[in-house]
Amino acid sequence: MTKYTVLFILLGLYLILSSCRKDNFLTDPEAMLEFSTDTLRFDTVFTTKGSATRILKVYNRHSQPVKINSIKLLQGNNATFRLNVDGLAGNEQSEIQIAADDSLYVFVEVTIDPDQPLSASPYVIENQILFELNGNQQKVLLQAWGQNANYIPNNNAQGQQSLLSCDLNQVVWDDPKPYVIYGVVFIDSCTLVIPAGTKIYFHGGIARPDPEVIYNDGILFTLPAGKIRMEGTVEAPVLIQGDRLEAEFRDVPGQWSGIRLGKDSKGPHIFNNVIIRNPILGIYADSASHVILDRVQVHNSSSAGIAGVRARIDATNCLFANCYGGGAALVYGGNYNFTYCTFANIGIVEEGISAQNFICYDPPICSSGDIFPITLNVTNSILQGAGKDLVSLVDAKPEQADFFQYQFSHTLVRVEDLLKNTRFADFNERCINCVPISRTDTLFLNAEMQDYSLDTMSLARGKAMFLGNLLTDIKGNQRKPVPDAGCYEFVE
Repeated sequence: MTKYTVLFILLGLYLILSSCRKDNFLTDPEAMLEFSTDTLRFDTVFTTKGSATRILKVYNRHSQPVKINSIKLLQGNNATFRLNVDGLAGNEQSEIQIAADDSLYVFVEVTIDPDQPLSASPYVIENQILFELNGNQQKVLLQAWGQNANYIPNNNAQGQQSLLSCDLNQVVWDDPKPYVIYGVVFIDSCTLVIPAGTKIYFHGGIARPDPEVIYNDGILFTLPAGKIRMEGTVEAPVLIQGDRLEAEFRDVPGQWSGIRLGKDSKGPHIFNNVIIRNPILGIYADSASHVILDRVQVHNSSSAGIAGVRARIDATNCLFANCYGGGAALVYGGNYNFTYCTFANIGIVEEGISAQNFICYDPPICSSGDIFPITLNVTNSILQGAGKDLVSLVDAKPEQADFFQYQFSHTLVRVEDLLKNTRFADFNERCINCVPISRTDTLFLNAEMQDYSLDTMSLARGKAMFLGNLLTDIKGNQRKPVPDAGCYEFVE
């Protein structure tokens, strides 16, 4: 027997044994896959029906083969996206093997028909590919643009900053198509005018423009020479919200960052008949800015509905509902007037209104800060929530009375701990013709369904004082000679 014969025999035995041996798959539950990207974007804006395909590469960086239990679309019934895993077509595949230090391709196709209704083809269409390996789950986001909209500045600007300027003239967003805002849009040397019926959607999320900076995306920001004027009507309000239009996202707070009226952007900024949904912070008015709100609604804010920092805010017939940082957060002084407003934080312990005449630069120590006078007037309003105190007042200069001036009038409110503070022990005397309320008092028609119009038995009925300059409510209903408190007048 020659040595070559022996080698062939040994090689044959090795191949036979190898074919019989089970692959030694990695079973470590901590084992992870790697991907060519964490978000697969289809950056085409479809104005007509069409398709596009992108490729995702999946890596096994381990020294053993892996067997992926399943690869599937998280929303499997979503026909917009389709998967092909290494030649296997179908939106769910199982027992997919990747050799050691090897990879596979996942082809993702999207088909868009922008003429379909928003329920079938929203402005931003998202799904996720779910990978399950040894009990461990990993996801890759799929993102496409379905409807023909105005993408500001474009649909590829997530985490970026852009400038809107017009040489001290005005820009009018009057296109009947909605506006979808990406990143941070700064307004400078320009007045942005938003007419009645305009719909604005913000694409939010965590932005990391560089390793040193992390912030929440989706911001409209005025610089000192920038102004905003929103001109909605009762019949056609301006709608502002995140771009997730699926039903399950309707009431989810914190989907986009908010509107920022920057330092020294004096305005006045005008918001008439505007509905703001699901921001982190609805409207932030910084130092020296002036904002006028009439018939404005802020729903489901993960922070305050409106915040003022040494600013001026004049709000009438406004609703601040389910704001997890309180309806209005006012710091470092300023001038604030809330008339016929409803602050409804049902099930939330944060105050309806918190106000202080100082700012702290190093919380929580507060070894450095500044003080500025504050004036707060609340008239014909409702403050309701789950907390013991629906008002929080903090005076950093109690020895000088003109540094904290406040008055509540014809307002439904509850305070307990505030009265223990000697500076505000006389709150009930300073709350003229106010109505103390409990958590269980009947006020709203159906707060659980976010209907804050007044119930037939509401304590707010007939508790306001007549104001000749404010004759209608948030819905345009006529106020009675003895009106109701809050933004809604009761209608039989």
